Amino acid sequence: MEVGDKVYLYSGDAREIKELKFEHLDSPIKVYNFEVEDWHTYFVSEQDVFVHNSCGDKSRNKPKQSGHPNSVEIQRDANGNITKYTEFGPNGEFVKEVRITGKEHGNIPRPNVKIPDFNTNPKTGETFLNRYIVRAIEEWELPK
Repeated sequence: MEVGDKVYLYSGDAREIKELKFEHLDSPIKVYNFEVEDWHTYFVSEQDVFVHNSCGDKSRNKPKQSGHPNSVEIQRDANGNITKYTEFGPNGEFVKEVRITGKEHGNIPRPNVKIPDFNTNPKTGETFLNRYIVRAIEEWELPK
């Protein structure tokens, strides 16, 4: 979250973040990371701000969000082997990232597939990225 980002109210109205404040504590306090009905987003406070609990996004490895329409970008290692490919849809939107090599994701070994999971604002119908879901690769997704 950064100054200038927008937060959404239950009414569907957007508000711009004007300031961020950080509180440094002398000793740790217990906090909770939770999901609400399978989502990491929910409304909080009397102002009904729509917030997202990102779970810390441990990977920090976010796929490229847009590319050429109906295209595939391929990454190769020094020997020419495919290490990853990313698919983009008809409007150039990110569809999936197929990761062939690298570390496992939780308990899902490589190769695996990262796909976006979207939420929809119930008041406005606007969709936005909620999180990425990682699943096992299917045979047909492996490069030949």
